[in-house]
Amino acid sequence: MNNQFQIEERNENTLFHQVKIKNKTTGEFIIILPNLGARLNSALLRFDDLLIPILRELKNENLKSNDEIFNNAKLFPFANRISKGRYTFHKKLYELPINYADEENACHGFLFNAKFNIISKNIEKNYAEVELEYQSVNKMEGYPFYFKISVVYKLLLSGEVIITTKVLNSNDKEILFSDGWHPYYCLNKSVEDFTIEFNASEKLELNQNNIPNGNVNILNSSYHITLKNKYLDDLFRYSPNNEINFINIIPGKTNYKLSIWHEAGMNKYNYLVLYIPPDRNSIAVEPMTSNINAFNNKEGLIILKPEESWSASMGFSLVKK
Repeated sequence: MNNQFQIEERNENTLFHQVKIKNKTTGEFIIILPNLGARLNSALLRFDDLLIPILRELKNENLKSNDEIFNNAKLFPFANRISKGRYTFHKKLYELPINYADEENACHGFLFNAKFNIISKNIEKNYAEVELEYQSVNKMEGYPFYFKISVVYKLLLSGEVIITTKVLNSNDKEILFSDGWHPYYCLNKSVEDFTIEFNASEKLELNQNNIPNGNVNILNSSYHITLKNKYLDDLFRYSPNNEINFINIIPGKTNYKLSIWHEAGMNKYNYLVLYIPPDRNSIAVEPMTSNINAFNNKEGLIILKPEESWSASMGFSLVKK
């Protein structure tokens, strides 16, 4: 029997139910909130003798601002914005609820407070993992399609965290969706000390309502941004030839960086939003399978036939600079 890892639960039967995967030897852990959309609420990873908090953590279930509602949340069945909440699929018009009223947009899907069931817990020699699942049983406003979605969180002996999402079409007809994540990375530092580097090939311009306006700026193959005094709420597209899309968050005056990867290729995480919230204590690095407003512009939109499934993975770890 392996005693390196343990999986424990606390606050069961409450909205703030927590599932913790812990490496007892290193002290590293991740915490998942099944009843708040199966979001990853915290991650503590080791580098040398330091234990470093990776994510901005929700302290309770009282979600008020959009930055709290979508803090570390799964974005499904649409990642980011749908202009005016309207779209057409198979010649039928649908209207989603507008939750970003100042922009007149629907944003980030429906799962931020969905209750996921714990399907399995598994402890092996080199990792421990938990799988959570949500199955739609009621038609959602503006999205009357049934689906099953599962999320697998894995903490490796190496200290890497891997997250895999799987989606199954439970209808007798096609469904459309895009998938994304909204992690707020903090590293227990101010973003003023961060440099971020990644391999996106294009920056896509947005209009006043944060919808792509069609203008595209070509980038160098390796793109660097120093975040001091920078405002970011920007959209990028990767090369379609990538197998893995990388992002490094590099704090000043340290000998480590946070290395983030997103699976790339057909129907994978080929788009990225970088957003700095007003308190500037974290940066959202948001992988998406589609462009913003994908239900209308169809760019990166995923369509599944009945009983067809889809999956994609992402991960992060602390590595030496």
